[in-house]
Amino acid sequence: MQSRPIVSVLICTRNRADELVHALRSVLSNRHTAFEVVVIDQSDDHATRDVVRSCHAEADGRVSLRHVPTDTRGLSLARNLAIAQARGEIIAFTDDDCTVGEDWVENIATLFTDDPDLYMVYGQVWMPEEYKNRDEII
Repeated sequence: MQSRPIVSVLICTRNRADELVHALRSVLSNRHTAFEVVVIDQSDDHATRDVVRSCHAEADGRVSLRHVPTDTRGLSLARNLAIAQARGEIIAFTDDDCTVGEDWVENIATLFTDDPDLYMVYGQVWMPEEYKNRDEII
């Protein structure tokens, strides 16, 4: 079996440190070890930086976690910056208000390792039960 490729998990955020902490902890809890996390921070304050520092300490050096502040605004621009910062062979985006399962990174790496012709994957989004209708989501 081939060795697992490095996965770059990219998260773009702006003024959502309270949500980001949950997203980061879920990503960092993944069992896969060949990955990095890059947080592109468009925030107006230092709360996001503080969250990344806190989570970096929790990662215990097992995963590379980088905080990249920017004055650039806009999700598309932030994602382009994130891709430019990525060191991995595989790019995985998640949002600052999402949590992922502990096998999420491993599953992504496996899909790309098992199928060399694969270029893109996506997953289903599960909404919390408290959202009863679309008007509450948007």
